[in-house]
Amino acid sequence: MAKELLIQIVLIMLLFLSCSQDRKSGNDTFIQRSTEFYETSEYDKALKIVNKGIKQDGFTDDLINTKYKILLAAEKYEEALVIFDTIISRVGDSPDVVIDKIRLLMKLERYDEGLETAMTVDNKYNGSSPYISLMISRIFLAKIDSDNALTWLEKSVEGGFRDYNYLLSEEFESLQGYENFTSLIKKMKKNAGIDSPAEPFSAALFSGGSYNISQDTGKVILIDLWATWCPPCVAEYSNLLELYNKYNEQGFEIVSISADSKREALEGYLERNKIPWINGFSGKGRKDNVAVLYEIDSYPTYIIIDREGIIRSISGEGGDKLNRIVADLILN
Repeated sequence: MAKELLIQIVLIMLLFLSCSQDRKSGNDTFIQRSTEFYETSEYDKALKIVNKGIKQDGFTDDLINTKYKILLAAEKYEEALVIFDTIISRVGDSPDVVIDKIRLLMKLERYDEGLETAMTVDNKYNGSSPYISLMISRIFLAKIDSDNALTWLEKSVEGGFRDYNYLLSEEFESLQGYENFTSLIKKMKKNAGIDSPAEPFSAALFSGGSYNISQDTGKVILIDLWATWCPPCVAEYSNLLELYNKYNEQGFEIVSISADSKREALEGYLERNKIPWINGFSGKGRKDNVAVLYEIDSYPTYIIIDREGIIRSISGEGGDKLNRIVADLILN
């Protein structure tokens, strides 16, 4: 009897493992097929496939992130907002997560709701995030309230916001005539170490061993601080891949440093996407030595270093802005 019971238990365990593997395989298939349509801008077809995967397997993290990425590209912000609430319920309402909900609300011109959300997070975390302060400044700008916008911008800089290029955009044009705006820019450059030599560092690699930045002397280096739990980080992957394929042979390298604390999460992502560049992983999460060195408190963050080893940009903005900076350093 005991032997028969043991056999039944083993069979149940094998069945469970088989189902788990089938489900993972199914997830990967749906993600791969939807990504193919995503990359050709056939967003409705991509959504149809990913929705089929969700109906079959439920809201897995990978399927949620994939759907969110597609909805952003398709500019279906209302639907993306619903998905983002699901993401928050899973990973928590930390400032670097909620900030993307605020961005969505701004795209929808729901400024009062965005301001309320931002103020709630700012109060909950005792004003610790310069990026939330920046979003509040942007909302006041959208509401044509320059005085409050400047007040919150100063708070953002005091809190550690360092992307001075961001403030030179048209969005902040109404503040650029203020007397203390120029001093803010100078302070940001100094705080960020912009135009200063990059600090040397060594990073643990996911594949084992370590990477030292000195081994890529003479190259333009993009340090990509990201995580699989960060939807905007994941959404930027296709753009980074395009940059890498376009400029790698001209002396361009990407070094991704994951803020994931669980190896399995990163392993699955790397297996699916076949990322060709350097992938750092220490398992220390936000306390990874590279993140600590550069005082990173928001994801994604992109640090661009020129061929002479000088920091040229530290920003949370990807897309066209990131592309322009890299292209300028590679081609000029």
